[in-house]
Amino acid sequence: MGAVTLTGGMLLFTLGSKVVPAAQATLLSLVEVLLAPLWVWLRLGETVSQGTLIGGAVLLGAVVLNAY
Repeated sequence: MGAVTLTGGMLLFTLGSKVVPAAQATLLSLVEVLLAPLWVWLRLGETVSQGTLIGGAVLLGAVVLNAY
């Protein structure tokens, strides 16, 4: 399962990066990393530090502002 989903995701990202500016592609790729603590918190109940929340909010804000 991992080989198919990883390959598919990377293939779609590579194809999409041809039509999206580099700065936007970089910010969009960060969304997965930014939301990882949220998925862990929701699924496993792991606590998140205040620094992680602040840093994630700043970066997520940059992604939203860039999209706007």
